[in-house]
Amino acid sequence: MRSARIVSACATILLWLSALPASAATITFSDNFDDGDATGWWLGHASQVFGLDNWRVENGVLAQDAPGDAFMALVQGATLSSLEVTVDVFANQVAGYGGVTLWYQGPSSWTAVFLYPGPGVCVFEEGPDVFSCQAYPLAQAVTHELTVSADALTGQIAIQVDGVLARQYQSVNANRAGSSGLYNGNSGGHFDDYLLTGEAVPEPATALLFVTGLATGFAARRLRRPARTR
Repeated sequence: MRSARIVSACATILLWLSALPASAATITFSDNFDDGDATGWWLGHASQVFGLDNWRVENGVLAQDAPGDAFMALVQGATLSSLEVTVDVFANQVAGYGGVTLWYQGPSSWTAVFLYPGPGVCVFEEGPDVFSCQAYPLAQAVTHELTVSADALTGQIAIQVDGVLARQYQSVNANRAGSSGLYNGNSGGHFDDYLLTGEAVPEPATALLFVTGLATGFAARRLRRPARTR
């Protein structure tokens, strides 16, 4: 009976941990691309179909200017929930756009925040399929500093352009944890001075070890408990 209770308690704790949006661990990743390579990045397309993109590091920036939409460069080995990212964005003429990817879980679930000269400051959420732009004065072939602060718990996303709050957005994507990185399309552009800070989501194995430790400690306490006398 006691063993069954312990197993049940462990299962409950594991389910609770899996529902948490983030752990207390903080991850920081930065890249100014001055080293001439893209170490630490996954380079491709949102659909994960390779060959559509032409990501490359050149002249101290990360560039992508193949025609199309939803090109992504994702930071490897980091699953994040709440985060803040700052990057310099340069959109090529004509109709290039660029920004950041949030909470990428696969081709059918991700969020992108990007600067699109003409339409303004835009958000696209794959999954709920929401596309929203808010007018903002942006120029093509000009570098803008983009800062995005995303709260995974509330879904609030604050978007700054060149140090000024340009837009507040409420995410409708239920999946608010995943990979993060860069995003562009149309005639593309390039990126520089990328800085990402975010809350790491614990791996399942880590959560399982934590639960196992709790169960072991609980069992040890039960075994050490003195027998009752009648």
